[in-house]
Amino acid sequence: MRGGYPMEIMDRMRNLIIGLILLSSVVQAQFVISSRRVAEVSKAYEPVAGEPTQKCEISPIKPTLNYGFRYQAGYTMRTSMTDYVGKGHRLFLMTRITPEAGEQKPVYMGQAFRLGEIPNNKSDMEIGGGYILGPGRYQVAWMLIDDSNRVCRKKWSIQVPETAKVKLAIPPNTVTDMTLRGIPRLNREDEDTRKLRLTVLLHATPLSSRRQTLRSSDEVMLLSTLSSLLERIRSTSVKLVVFNLEKREQIYSKDSFRISDLEQVDDAINKIQLGMVDYKVLQEPKGHLDFLNDMLEGELKAEQPPDLVIFLGPPARTADKPALFELDKAAQLLPKLFYMRLEPFFYRPAMPGRPMAANRPPPPSMQMGGSNAGLPDSVSLAVKNLKGKTLTIRSPQDFAKAIEQVKAK
Repeated sequence: MRGGYPMEIMDRMRNLIIGLILLSSVVQAQFVISSRRVAEVSKAYEPVAGEPTQKCEISPIKPTLNYGFRYQAGYTMRTSMTDYVGKGHRLFLMTRITPEAGEQKPVYMGQAFRLGEIPNNKSDMEIGGGYILGPGRYQVAWMLIDDSNRVCRKKWSIQVPETAKVKLAIPPNTVTDMTLRGIPRLNREDEDTRKLRLTVLLHATPLSSRRQTLRSSDEVMLLSTLSSLLERIRSTSVKLVVFNLEKREQIYSKDSFRISDLEQVDDAINKIQLGMVDYKVLQEPKGHLDFLNDMLEGELKAEQPPDLVIFLGPPARTADKPALFELDKAAQLLPKLFYMRLEPFFYRPAMPGRPMAANRPPPPSMQMGGSNAGLPDSVSLAVKNLKGKTLTIRSPQDFAKAIEQVKAK
């Protein structure tokens, strides 16, 4: 006996924790556990009489359709900080999700946390996890193991509905982590065969005009809408430009862009320092209009102009009207121009994998994108100048309709 618990229980938990430490040294976010370790990890889901326990509360997050046209679900876990006073403590969260139909093959996910130094307190901490699911019904078995070998176990079921409003990008009875590892691309046999030269101008700015920093939720929105757009609009070539209008800066540009390059875009967005603006920018109050027109003019006068130009992103914070372009007879050859303006209603929960104090008032459950929601902005006015169209997007269903409108042109 050790600490009042049978030796075999302690040894089993210690071996499991060592395995999780080895896994988490490579990946810190929630990840799908490789098939090599499934047999070892699956044993942990078998409760043992007399095992040490830890109190925790689990709140499952219902599946919601995201802008990648996949269902996102998850959970929040709450436990007391009192048991983890000091530094160097570790928590390991594991989730087993089993489809009730199809091959019924369980998927195991792991998540590891090294807590910072925690002072004496009586607060709770909250940690979240998330995953992607296809339509179907699933059984979830979840467990927490801490560095004192204490265990908390929970079970629940999930029902993910079919939807006739949107063509989903994930098959039924499918489970994966947020990286979408192993998920097949869309079957494009039924897609339109028309191929285009496409330019996407991605506006990297916060979804809320009240904020000065890009949050993780903003990045997820930008990357998921971009990837979905490229999956659903066939093109011979894609040029991507990521820009920020306030800084009047092109953050990233690539002529032969592929979905596999999304990691480069993520890196570029993460390096934006929105709070820092060059003093020369401040000396030219209307300089953002010149920047916007220069971007558009570069596409119109390119040696091989695109067939389709799409602005994608939240509303600009300015509503100044750009000068009209001086167009010649070539105006009839202008590319099709759209502005997919993201104004989602959104709820911002704790980001999965980010511990936070849980004993403070929650944020408002529903917010609008900002005070300029629904009003014309500089980008929509520039698009209107060139006889383009602004498509306002407040939900995944709106986004799916917008893509179909673009394809119909």
